[in-house]
Amino acid sequence: MANNPLSLTAADGSPIVELKVGLVLYVDGPPGPVQARRVYDCYMRRCGQKMVQFCSTFDGLLRDWNATARNHFESVLLLALRQTTHWGYGFSDRKKLDSWLFMFHGFQPHSEAGKASFFRFDFDWQVDLKFLRDFADEVTDAVPCLSGFAGYYLQANPKYSVQAFNQSFAWAHRYWGAEAASLDVTVNHMLNGFKCVNWLTIIGNALQEKDRPAIDQAKSSAHSFSENKNAVILQAEATPRLIDRHLQEPLGGYASVAQALLPLQTPMHAPFGGTMWDEDNTMRYLRRFTHPNEV
Repeated sequence: MANNPLSLTAADGSPIVELKVGLVLYVDGPPGPVQARRVYDCYMRRCGQKMVQFCSTFDGLLRDWNATARNHFESVLLLALRQTTHWGYGFSDRKKLDSWLFMFHGFQPHSEAGKASFFRFDFDWQVDLKFLRDFADEVTDAVPCLSGFAGYYLQANPKYSVQAFNQSFAWAHRYWGAEAASLDVTVNHMLNGFKCVNWLTIIGNALQEKDRPAIDQAKSSAHSFSENKNAVILQAEATPRLIDRHLQEPLGGYASVAQALLPLQTPMHAPFGGTMWDEDNTMRYLRRFTHPNEV
C-alpha cells in the first residue's frame, strides 16, 4: 500500500488528521435491533474478519471482539438496543493508520431532538472501489436513509481538536474532493437536506420527493447511478479524485451533480471545529462545487 498522501501524525504514531474513504448514511430516528441487525449483517459478511475490538457508543469502553463476544452481542446486546443507555456500537480493526471501522448510533428522540442518527463506515484511502460501490448498494438497500456519501474525507482526531480541524481546513480548501467532516456537527443538520456532493452521493426517498426534477437532472449529470427501494446513489466520476485546486484541476462530474442537487442541499451547517472554520466559510465550502468563486 502506498503512503497516505494526506496524513499528519502525532509523536505516538496516532493520526491527527488522515485521508480516509468513508461511507455514512444519515437516518431519521435511532436504529432499533431489526434495522441495526440488517446493516450489521451486511458489514460482518464482507468485513467481519477484520474486526478485533468493539465498544458501546455510550461509554466507549473497548472490548475484545471474538467468537464469544460476537455471540453475546448478537444474542443479548443487540436485542437490548435502546432499552437502556446503549443506543449504538462501534467495531474496529485497532489500527492507528488506515483503520477500518463500523459504527452506528441513534439519538434519543426526546432529549436529543433534531439530530439525524447514522451508520458510519471507515476504510483505508485505497480501498477497492468495486467493493465500496457494491457495499453502498447493499447497505442502502438494507435500511431507509435520509442521505449519505461515500468517498474521500478528512478524519480529524478529536483528541487534537484545534490542530486537527485547523489542518483539515487547510487541506479541505486545497483538495476539494477530500470532504471536511465532523459527524457530531453534521447530524444536527441532516434532517433538512444533504450535506455536499462526494464521489457517491446518496439521496433517500423522502428527500427525493422534495424535488423530483432535481433528482432527474442529477441522474442525467452523473457518471452513473443506481436505485433501490430506499435511495438513489449518484456516482460523480469513474473514480474518486482529490481535486487539487493549486493545480487548477477541473471539478468535472462533482460540479455537474452538485449543481443539479443544489435545491436539496442543507441551508445551514455549523462550523466543523478549530479556530479556522466559522459558519460563513463552512457554508461556502459546502457549496464549493456550485459556487467555486466564493470559496
